[in-house]
Amino acid sequence: MSHTHLSPDKRAVLTLTRAHELIEALSNPAVVVERQFPHLHQAFLTDTAWDPQFIFRGVGCSVQHRLVPTALRPESNKLICVYDNPGATPNGPRCAVNQKWAELRLICAFYRHAHRAGLPLPPLCYRLHKALLDGDESQLTVDTSEEQTFPIPELFPIFGIAQHYGLPTRLLDWSHSPFVAAFFAAQSAMAMEDKVTAAGHLAVWLLSADYLKRTSKSEVHLIEPPTTGNPNLRLQQGVFTLQSYTNGAYEALDDALRAQWRGEKIKEGFPLLLKLELPRTEARALMHQLGILGFSANRIYDGYQGAAESVRLSDLRYQA
Repeated sequence: MSHTHLSPDKRAVLTLTRAHELIEALSNPAVVVERQFPHLHQAFLTDTAWDPQFIFRGVGCSVQHRLVPTALRPESNKLICVYDNPGATPNGPRCAVNQKWAELRLICAFYRHAHRAGLPLPPLCYRLHKALLDGDESQLTVDTSEEQTFPIPELFPIFGIAQHYGLPTRLLDWSHSPFVAAFFAAQSAMAMEDKVTAAGHLAVWLLSADYLKRTSKSEVHLIEPPTTGNPNLRLQQGVFTLQSYTNGAYEALDDALRAQWRGEKIKEGFPLLLKLELPRTEARALMHQLGILGFSANRIYDGYQGAAESVRLSDLRYQA
């Protein structure tokens, strides 16, 4: 069984009870939107010719895991602080400009280490390659005061690699595959400290990629860097969103989108953004069913990492 509701801030949420229901919903999300929100869906189709063409993001805790990029989460402050101005403290205030410079210095350090280790990197003109090696931030951004210029598009591929290997960036991971997103939701839920026996829900977010491509003056951008040199991005059918933060507030992506929709007079944003919830007690069942469909760790991760993740997931799956 499932039920739908609107959260106090008008967000569309579909709550499911069993793992197979989530699998079915993700198999044809456009039908789910039309069936669960018929009046909103019809109103939307009357006003626009957009096809939702959803991208997907899975999270282990529907409430705790907001749509905030890793570079702007509290747990990243300590690492970001290493690349901040001298004297900065991990929990101290950091203005938008200093935050941006610190993130960029971190990427320079990653690029430098990868280059010196002989790892394949996305092709760049020599000027940018040299600037990344030297940590010359002035060559890597257009204007230190305008958030929409950061990072410059030429750096998207290296930001994507850093993101996929665990470094904090302003990119937020999504996938073209709903089942890849469901895998990450189940994996995260199974690994949480309070285990899947605790109350709460995992979630898979659906976001209209077509809307992001077609809208003008958007605060949220769709980024799809080349997969060359990034096998995890290829295997996970990865794509990213990037927020401009031109208003100076580091808000969650869903909050930014709703503010944007109000300005564009799009009612409620449906079916542009939808969240499918599932009790975390169903995480192991969801992982099992995804494995039957062929979405195992060996398919999601490259090489030895896939084998190692399979072992870890086996241990989590059979914990009491």
